[in-house]
Amino acid sequence: MGDERFYQSTYPIRFEWGQEGVRRLAPLSGVVVIVDVLSFCTAVDVAMSKDAIVFPYRYHDPSALTFAQSVDAILAGERGHAFSLSPSSLLFLPSKTRIVLPSPNGSTCTVVAQEAGCVVIAGCLRNASHVAAFIKRHYAREMISVIACGEQWPNGHLSAARS
Repeated sequence: MGDERFYQSTYPIRFEWGQEGVRRLAPLSGVVVIVDVLSFCTAVDVAMSKDAIVFPYRYHDPSALTFAQSVDAILAGERGHAFSLSPSSLLFLPSKTRIVLPSPNGSTCTVVAQEAGCVVIAGCLRNASHVAAFIKRHYAREMISVIACGEQWPNGHLSAARS
């Protein structure tokens, strides 16, 4: 039967995993919903509740600080710092803060989707009903792709089971 059982072209909402899923579906989509619920997307939702401006970034290396400076933003640190990818660290983020959130999963998938030119939404358990209502109100006729980011093993493969 091959991949025919996974053929999604007749559906207005499609689902895939990780960066490769974004690369395949984003060019065909009006909206891409990134779902990295354990960290990135929940952190984005918490930051947005503080009226922050979030800049996703692929890498947490020296280039991230350069990028943060170029957009006049602070750089989220490793867990344990004042502000990090830990959603609870952002609960006391000052209003209107500009913050760069680097991550190898959700943030990277967000950047890849942005590069494809589609609308990108960070979805998580905290904002699921709002995301659905927003899409229904503004993008009901668009193809929607939902991307589960999973977690990457050190070799770059997703640790999420795919069967």
